Amino acid sequence: MSLRRIFIDSTDTKTASVVEERAHHLIRVARLKVDEKVEVTDQKKLYVARVSSTTDERITFTIEEEIEPYPSGQPIALFLSLIKFSRFEWAIEKTTELGVGRIIPLVAEHSNDRLVTTAEKRLSRWNRIADEAAQQARRMAPPHIETPIDFGQIAMRTIGSTPFILDRGGKPLSVALTQLETDDDSMRELAFLVGPEGGWSANELEMAQHHGFTTANLGMNVLRTETAAVAALASSIRICSKE
Repeated sequence: MSLRRIFIDSTDTKTASVVEERAHHLIRVARLKVDEKVEVTDQKKLYVARVSSTTDERITFTIEEEIEPYPSGQPIALFLSLIKFSRFEWAIEKTTELGVGRIIPLVAEHSNDRLVTTAEKRLSRWNRIADEAAQQARRMAPPHIETPIDFGQIAMRTIGSTPFILDRGGKPLSVALTQLETDDDSMRELAFLVGPEGGWSANELEMAQHHGFTTANLGMNVLRTETAAVAALASSIRICSKE
């Protein structure tokens, strides 16, 4: 049986600890017990450890050994247009489980104004959802959820990435990703732009084309924003995996 994995706040050669909100969740919700054996990571190294003491404010672990983590996969950024928050949070959870590296909430022309004005207040909650999903998926680190940006900022935020804008008018994403396999830059970060419920505006599609983004589709069915995000991640993992 796999050991549960926990992100730690601090470590030295012999001990590690988790404090405050994360500690409270592990004790009150996850029911972590003294003497339980776990895996802990500081997002750089991975250890087998044992719970040595607990309070509501701090959990201390005794490190038993360092172990080798699994190699990281294809780096992926998700520029996810703002949608109803319950569905946005579902997308955060599921794409985190699939391995997304960073999530950038995107304000598109067809985004709901009410969501735009309250999105930044949700950042702490969204990072907590990503943190919990990453631990459940046994990742080395959670994705970082960045502050919302306007569509016009995307070009600067995808420098060094291979960007795709998802739209039914593009080539199949599977074809576009397969073409990367012979590219020397095939392990560069992939960046997926997923539109809102109303789709992209003509101006946004033109802007993306101007900046050299590849327009790609996920088939001819019209997908919800959160479904498209998961489908894009799953396709990239299947096609770009080197295993």
